Amino acid sequence: LYLFHKPLAPNTIMVHKAALSDPLNYCFNISTSDKEFKDLIMYFRKVRPIKKKLPPQWKVSLVLKYLKSPLFLQNNSISLSCLFMKCIFLIALASGSRVSEISALRRDINHLRFHQDGSLELIPHTNFRYKSKRILKKGKPILIPRLKEGKGICPVEALRSYLTRTNSWANRDEVLWLNPCTKKVAAKKNSQFSI
Repeated sequence: LYLFHKPLAPNTIMVHKAALSDPLNYCFNISTSDKEFKDLIMYFRKVRPIKKKLPPQWKVSLVLKYLKSPLFLQNNSISLSCLFMKCIFLIALASGSRVSEISALRRDINHLRFHQDGSLELIPHTNFRYKSKRILKKGKPILIPRLKEGKGICPVEALRSYLTRTNSWANRDEVLWLNPCTKKVAAKKNSQFSI
C-alpha cells in the first residue's frame, strides 16, 4: 500500500513485489503469489489504470513542406540554427537512425565521405555502443543518396552546407553536430538536441 500511495504505477509495484518475493518467502513464510496479493494488484490496476502514451501526431509531408519554405530553403543563407535543425531532421529521416546514433557521428574523413555520385556515407565511430547490438558487432555504414528532385530538402546538400559553414569552429574531437549558438558540441538531452 505504501508504494501505491507514493504513488507508483501498478507495474512498478509488481517489480518490487517480484524483488521481495524470495526474502518474504524464506524469512517470513509469506508467499507473494497468494490470492490476496493478486487481488491487491488487480485493485491497484482498477484504481490507477495504465495510461497509454501515444506518440505525437505529425506528418512528414507537412514538415518537408515547411523545410521548403523561405525560412529554410536556401542552405547558404538561412540562419545556422535553422540549418542545424534542418540537417538533423533530414539526416534522421534519411538514415532511420536513433538520436544516440546521430549525435555520435563524426565529421572527419574516416567517418564522413561525400562520393562522386553525390551520395553521403556516414561511418559510425568504432567506440559507439548501439542500444540493440552486440558489443563486438560493428555498425554498418549509412549511405544516403543525393536527392536530384526536391529542392531544399536534400540531406546531403544540407549537411554539405552545414559543414562548410561550421568548418572553421574549434572542434578537436571532430564531432559532427556543433551548437550554432555556442559553437560547442551539441548535447543530446531528452531525446532532442539542445540548441
